[in-house]
Amino acid sequence: LMAARPEQARPGGRHWAVRLGGWLIRRLRPELGWVALLTGMLLALLPALAVDQAGWVNLRRMGVTLLWIGPLGVALGWLLHRLLRALLRSHRAGLRLLGGLLWSGGMALAGLVAVTEALLRWLPGPTQLWQAMRQDTWALLGQALAERLLSLAQRVTWWWQGVQAGGAAQDNLVFLLGMGLLLWLVAALSAWLALRFRNGLVMALPTLWLLSLLLYYGSQERALLLLALGLTLFLHAWLDGQALLGRWQAQGVDFNPALLQDRLMAVAGAGLLILGLAGVTPNVSLPALTRRAYQALAPYYQRTEQLGQRLFPELERAPRGRRGGVVSGLPNSFLLGSGPELGEIQVMWVRSNLAGDPPPGFTMRGATLSQYDGRGWSNPEELTRLELRANQPWPLQSTAGRARLLQSVRLAFRSSILYGAGEPLEADVGVGAELRGPDDLVALWAPVKSYTLVSAAPGVDDAFLAQLPEWGDQLPQEMARHLHLPDTVTPRTRELARSLTAGLSSPFAKAKAIEAFLRGYEYDLNVPLPPPDVDVTDYFLFDLQRGYCDYYSTAFIVLARLNGLPTRFATGYAVGQWDPDSREWVISEAEAHSWPEVYFPEVGWIPFEPTAGRPILPRWTPEQAAPIPAPGPPPEEPSAPDFTWQWNWQMLFWLLPGLGMLWLLWWAAGLWLARREDPWQALVRWGKRLGRPARPDETELEYARGLRQHLAQRFPARRERLHSVTEAVLAISQAVIQARYAPEGRQEALERARRQWRGVRGQLWRLWLARW
Repeated sequence: LMAARPEQARPGGRHWAVRLGGWLIRRLRPELGWVALLTGMLLALLPALAVDQAGWVNLRRMGVTLLWIGPLGVALGWLLHRLLRALLRSHRAGLRLLGGLLWSGGMALAGLVAVTEALLRWLPGPTQLWQAMRQDTWALLGQALAERLLSLAQRVTWWWQGVQAGGAAQDNLVFLLGMGLLLWLVAALSAWLALRFRNGLVMALPTLWLLSLLLYYGSQERALLLLALGLTLFLHAWLDGQALLGRWQAQGVDFNPALLQDRLMAVAGAGLLILGLAGVTPNVSLPALTRRAYQALAPYYQRTEQLGQRLFPELERAPRGRRGGVVSGLPNSFLLGSGPELGEIQVMWVRSNLAGDPPPGFTMRGATLSQYDGRGWSNPEELTRLELRANQPWPLQSTAGRARLLQSVRLAFRSSILYGAGEPLEADVGVGAELRGPDDLVALWAPVKSYTLVSAAPGVDDAFLAQLPEWGDQLPQEMARHLHLPDTVTPRTRELARSLTAGLSSPFAKAKAIEAFLRGYEYDLNVPLPPPDVDVTDYFLFDLQRGYCDYYSTAFIVLARLNGLPTRFATGYAVGQWDPDSREWVISEAEAHSWPEVYFPEVGWIPFEPTAGRPILPRWTPEQAAPIPAPGPPPEEPSAPDFTWQWNWQMLFWLLPGLGMLWLLWWAAGLWLARREDPWQALVRWGKRLGRPARPDETELEYARGLRQHLAQRFPARRERLHSVTEAVLAISQAVIQARYAPEGRQEALERARRQWRGVRGQLWRLWLARW
C-alpha cells in the first residue's frame, strides 16, 4: 500500500488540492507565460484608474466600476487566442483569416457583454437562475434582461439624436459606456499585439497612448504614467529574455538559466539608476520648442473641447484652454454657450501682501496679444525670448506710478503660463519670457502648479491718470505696433470712435469714454460666431450689440487705437471671490476673462474694464504696499540661450529616450564590429585582457583548453556560470580549425564561429568588469 501511494505515506507530501492547482496552472499556462499575462493585465488597469481619478463622473455615487474591464480584456484575448489555435491547427492563410475573424468577433461580443454588465449588472446571478429553474420563470427572466438592454439602447438613441440636433443632453451612463468600450478596445489591441509581435514595448503602446491622453485631459499627476513606463520596461525585458531563451533552445546552445535572471536584474538596476539620475540631473527646458508645440496643438485642443462640450455638455472637466500656450483668434471662445457649472471649477487660489478685509483683488494676466486682423488676435513671429533664473530681478524700463505687489499662486492644473498682476519683477522659479520689445511682455513660461511672483502693479488713481498728456511724437517706436489696425475696420466704426471722444484731450478721458460706452452693451455668452469676412468689431458694435469679454475688449482696442491710444489685448482671469476663512482669492473657470490695457506716459500699461457685468477696476494706491526699489542695471547679455538648466525629477522623460538612443547606437556598433572582426583574434585579445595571453607554440585547441582552465581558476565563485562561456570558447576553436584547415565547408564554419563569438562576447565583458 505504501509503495502504491508513496506521496500519502510520506510526511509532508503534497495535498491533492495543491497537485490539482499545479496541473491547472500548467494546462492553462498562457502562451507567453503567467508573468507576461499578469503584467499586461496590470498595465491595462492603469487607464481605468486614470478615469476614476479624473473625476469626470462620480463612479462611486453611481455604484459603477470600470477597473476590471481592461484586465479582463487582456486575459480573455489571450485565452480566446489559445482556444482558436488549438481548434485551428493549420498554417494555411484561409484558416488563419478565419481565426482572426472569430477572435475579433468574439472579443467584440465579449466587450459589449462585459461593459454593459459593469454598468447595468444585467446578467442573472446564481440566485436568480435557481429561482427561475425552480419556478419555471425563464420567460420572465429573459423579458427583464431584454428590457434593461433595450432601455440602455433607447438612452443611447436619445443621446445621439441630441448630438445631431446640435447639443446632447448630459447622460453619464452613455459617457461611461463609451469609456468602457474604449478601455476594452485598447486592452484587446494590446493582447493581439503581444501575441502577434511578442514584444513588450509594442504591446504597451496602446495603453501608454490612452493613459497619456486621459492624464492630459484629466490634469492628474503623472505617477500612473511613471508606473506604466516601469511596467513596460519590465515586460519588454521579460519577453525579450523569453525570446532569447527560445532561440537558444532551438539552436541547441548550452546556457545557464541564471543568465536570464542576470538580465532582469540588470534591467532593474538600470531603471533604478535612471530614477536616481533623474533626481540630480538638470532638466533641459526648450521654451521655443514648447511654445511652438502648444501653438500647433491649440486649434486641435479647442476642437476637442468643442466636440466634448457638444457630446457631454455637463461633464465635470479640468480647466479648459489654460494648459497650453498663447492661442490666436478669440482666446476665450470656449466660454461661448457655457453654463453656470463653470463657476464650480476652481482653477486658482491667490494670496497677496496687501492688507484689508478683503484686500484689493487684481486681474491675473496670463498673456497679451497685439495683432488684430479683423477676426481675432495673434502675436508677431519675431519675439524676444529671455531665460531668467529663480529670484533673478527683472529690469523694468520705468517704475513711476508703480508699487511692489507680491502674489502667491496655487493652480488646480499644471500650467505652462504664469498668471499675475502688473509687470513681473521676479519669480521664485526659473521662467522663460517672451517680449515684443522693452516693457511689452507677452507671457512668462514655466510648467508649475504653484509659485510666488513679485510684480509692479499700477499704483495711481484716476486723478493722476487724468493729468497725463498725450504721447504725440514721444511714443517709443516699438510701441507703434499697438496703434496698427487692419483694412477691415469699417467707416462707421471710425466715425463712432471720433464721436465718442469729441472735445476730449486727455488720453485717460478718451479711454474712460470708450469704456463707459461699451459697458452699455448687453453681456451674453449665447451669441453666434461672426459671419465670414465680417470685421468682429463692426459685427459686435452694430449688429450683435451683445457678447462676452473678447468682443468688448476687441471693440475697446479698435476704438482706442483709432483715437491714438496704444492698446493691447490681455487675457487671463478676473478677480474672483474672496474666501475669508483661507484669506485668499478663489478664482474659478467662470472668471476666464480678457481686457484691454492702454500704454500711458510715465506709468506704462493701465488695464480697463469695458465688459458689462464686471465691476470697474479699482485703482490701487502705493500706500498699500512697499515701493519698488530702483531698477538694477540691464543684463550684460540681452538674450539668453534657448535652454536653461533646472534640477527636476522630470528629467526622466529626457533620459529614457536619450539612454535608449545611446544603447541603440552601442548595440549597432557592437553588432557591426562583431560581424567584421575575426572571431579567433577577438577571443585571443579578450583572453589577454583576462590574464591568459596566447603562446606562440600553442594550437587553437590547446589555447582554448588553456583559457578554459585559466577562467575556472581565476573565477572560482562563477564556476557554474562559466560553463556556457567555456563551452563557447571550445566551440569557437573547433570552428576556427575547420575554417582554416578543412578541405570544404570553411565559410559555414567561419559563420558558426562568428555566431558563437557574438554569443559569448558580452559574457567575457562582464567577467572583465568583475576583475575590478
